[in-house]
Amino acid sequence: MAKNRENTTKSAEDIGAEVIAEMDREFHESSDRVIAIVGAAYLDSMLERLLRQVFIEAPDEVERLLRPDSPLGSNGSRYEIAYCLGLITRDQRHDLKVIAKIRNTFAHDFKANSFDVPPVRDFCASLRQPAVLAAMPTQLVSATTAETMAKYVCDITATPREKYRMSIIMLFGSLLRRIKYVRRADPNSWFSYNPDSLVGPQSHEPSGG
Repeated sequence: MAKNRENTTKSAEDIGAEVIAEMDREFHESSDRVIAIVGAAYLDSMLERLLRQVFIEAPDEVERLLRPDSPLGSNGSRYEIAYCLGLITRDQRHDLKVIAKIRNTFAHDFKANSFDVPPVRDFCASLRQPAVLAAMPTQLVSATTAETMAKYVCDITATPREKYRMSIIMLFGSLLRRIKYVRRADPNSWFSYNPDSLVGPQSHEPSGG
């Protein structure tokens, strides 16, 4: 029985792989506008989950803070605070900002119906995730193999649409891993000593008298 239960229990990686596979299928079958808007929504949802993992255990207050009309209700405020807390990298923050611009362009400009039109095309060109992926093998395999893999990454992200799609999938996977491994900090870890104690850090100065 235990073995059967183990087989039916899915890990976060398994669930994440299934979501990415479904996302990839949806991206291949959908229009550019749908890919732009849905892809950004996937990442916003993951950012919200990441922040919930590190905020204090105060469900009502956290919920109010993350509502659409609240300080952390917007995608922009979420990736900015995630970066300032050290939860995401500078390159990830950059690409989340670019993806938000692409999403907003598709959502609000009826003429933007393709990744190949400006300014969407130029936004996609500035995405950093494909370059990050292309550089990874250099630390893992031989120089020749790394060069081959880097060329493969360039080939599969040659168009603005594919560059956007790959960036969404990479960011989603990275955020998923962060959600799994991040730990809520002990409030006392912010301070070198308890700021509410009556006695501060021990002083080495001689006492008077």
